[in-house]
Amino acid sequence: MKENGNTPLISVVIPLYNKEKVVLKTLYSVVKQNFADYEVVVVNDGSTDRSVEIVNESFSNQVNIRIINKSNGGVSSARNRGIQEAKGEYIAFLDADDEWLPEYLSTMADLIFKYPSIQVFASGYSYRNLNGLTSIRLKGIFTGIFWIIILLWPLSRHLLYGLLLL
Repeated sequence: MKENGNTPLISVVIPLYNKEKVVLKTLYSVVKQNFADYEVVVVNDGSTDRSVEIVNESFSNQVNIRIINKSNGGVSSARNRGIQEAKGEYIAFLDADDEWLPEYLSTMADLIFKYPSIQVFASGYSYRNLNGLTSIRLKGIFTGIFWIIILLWPLSRHLLYGLLLL
């Protein structure tokens, strides 16, 4: 978040439900971004494992990371709550078991400033299998579920949607 306490450019919304084994990797991928004008809103969707404790133990000194607790209502409910709690001008979704490359947010910010009239941005993703092999998936970015999100989303804010699947 900006040092002067102003509104961050991007709010990263992370729905969290029972991801104690992977949530640290996800959050480290955010805090290691080469872009700093962001906040993180972790929405605990009623986790029954140690996910929230792990986040609190590791990131309690991070002023730009907040945890919102709610009863379990599913990932869509958690994302919607994250949107309500977000302070940023743009919203970026990241699942609690996904990771971003270090330049993800700076790339999105560059696009935001380059194309100010655009309100929805998307990205491709890469997939890393259990053997550590990675393949890049760019085909189909604007098909299927993504179009459903765009068509049904009440765009009261700007939306960033990027995936980097493990």
